[in-house]
Amino acid sequence: MEINQIADQIQKKIKEIEVLRTQIRNYAKDKADAISRYDKEMAKITIRLKNGEALALDDKRIENPPATIIERIAKGYCYAEKFDMELAEANYKGVITAIHALESELNGYQSIFRYLDTEA
Repeated sequence: MEINQIADQIQKKIKEIEVLRTQIRNYAKDKADAISRYDKEMAKITIRLKNGEALALDDKRIENPPATIIERIAKGYCYAEKFDMELAEANYKGVITAIHALESELNGYQSIFRYLDTEA
C-alpha cells in the first residue's frame, strides 16, 4: 500500500467512528427505555398477582400463586419487554464493539503510515 492509500484509510476509519459515536446516544436511550418498560411491566404484573387478580398465561389461569413464584410468573408475562431489553442491550454493545474494532484498524493504519512516512 502507498502512503496516500493509508492516509485515505485513516480518514475513512475516523469518519466511520464519528458516525457510530453519534449513534451511541440513541442506542443508550433505547436501552434505558427498554429497561424502564420491563421494570414497570414487572411491577404491574407483580402487584396484580399479589392483589389476588386472576391472570392467564398461554391459556393457563393463574390465581393466588404462592409468593415465592410470583416473580417467575411475572417474568413470563413480561417476556416481550425482556426481549426488547435484551435486544437494546445487544445493539448498544454492538455499536461499542464496532467502535473498538474500528479504533484497532485505525491504530494499525496509523502505525503503517508512521512507518511509511519515516521511510519516505
